[in-house]
Amino acid sequence: MVFVETKRSADFIATFLCQEKLPTTSIHGDREQREREKALGDFRSGQCPVLVATSVAARGLDIEQVQHVVNFDMPSNIDEYVHRIGRTGRCGNTGRAVSFFNPESDAPLARSLVKVLSGAQQEVPKWLEEVAFSAHGTTGFNPRGKVFASTDTRKGGSFKIDDSPSKALAPSPAGADDEEWE
Repeated sequence: MVFVETKRSADFIATFLCQEKLPTTSIHGDREQREREKALGDFRSGQCPVLVATSVAARGLDIEQVQHVVNFDMPSNIDEYVHRIGRTGRCGNTGRAVSFFNPESDAPLARSLVKVLSGAQQEVPKWLEEVAFSAHGTTGFNPRGKVFASTDTRKGGSFKIDDSPSKALAPSPAGADDEEWE
């Protein structure tokens, strides 16, 4: 299953994959009920092994044997993400979920995504932790759970773990790290 945010994207990607000789169908809110049922039937039977869907398929549909979920577009909230990837875990099955994350548009989801991934004992990429840390409105976020007030990231220091006793920072000589000003 491939999830997208818009009906237009669902149709576009399904058409593209069909043109690439990969039998694909799509489902979204503009489809008639009979079209939705046909698409689901084709997907369930394996006639179309790829189903491109908007969030209409994330909840309430019981589709067995979904082995792979792709979030081509990330959803706007974490609950929708959980429902999407949950498609692979139906009826005791396990599968794989892959998400394409755009830091420009998906940053508001980063903090919650790190929390969900950590809670599921999944590897959290360092770049995602950094996006979550710097995302607007996530003051005080720390995926490792240690208390802190701020981190100096000017030299790439975000999320560095230093368990040694705190050391006072001595001021650097004037201009040591700065470019010359003319």
